[in-house]
Amino acid sequence: MTGILARLITDDIIEFDCGTIHIDEYYTNFIDYKGTRCRLYLPFHGMVEIKPEYWQSADLQVKYLFNVIDGSFIVQVYSTVNRHQKPFKSLIGQYTGCACVHVPMTGAEYASMFSGMISGAGGMAAALGSGNVAGAATSALNTVGSMGAGGNVQMSNAYNASAGFYGHPCPYIIIERQVSHFSARYNKEKGMPLNKSMKISACSGLTICDDPILNFGTTEEIGKEIINALKEGIIV
Repeated sequence: MTGILARLITDDIIEFDCGTIHIDEYYTNFIDYKGTRCRLYLPFHGMVEIKPEYWQSADLQVKYLFNVIDGSFIVQVYSTVNRHQKPFKSLIGQYTGCACVHVPMTGAEYASMFSGMISGAGGMAAALGSGNVAGAATSALNTVGSMGAGGNVQMSNAYNASAGFYGHPCPYIIIERQVSHFSARYNKEKGMPLNKSMKISACSGLTICDDPILNFGTTEEIGKEIINALKEGIIV
């Protein structure tokens, strides 16, 4: 009897829903998509980047499917977009990993692993002492090989999964946005871009137009002068 208590396994696949988070647009303009970056942290996997189109004005859901037999998992990221249309849910990413730590059951397995490491290190030290650099390099390679084959412990799985256990246990997102800095009178002196199509009669103050369209008849020369004046800026 080991005295270790464990739950009875009734299914080899366990589904774990990490929850859903809603994210609104911050500036409600093009900066939300061209000047913004989002990274999602997934436990036991790391950071993944998500395009703004998938999470702006949308719901993000993270779901894990664990294989309790070998510790492998697949994490699924869903996006439900709610802007300018009916809600539409789609799978935008799938990532795999391992959350299993292999524990040696006997001391012999540890001894087998470390004996290969010690013998390889001794050979490398002897080669360096005699000035045999090539022999030292060969001993170093043998040491690395013995670390992977000396015991029943899978070193890559153990290190990766163990590190995952020490990491943050819940998914989270990091959003990086551009922050604009203007002087106190910039809006009055220079004005702010509107990025909207409208009539000149609906504007007031300093007005600068991009690609103005004349809807009245005039000569070509006068029309060019009016368009140039609108592009440079006029006071309405």
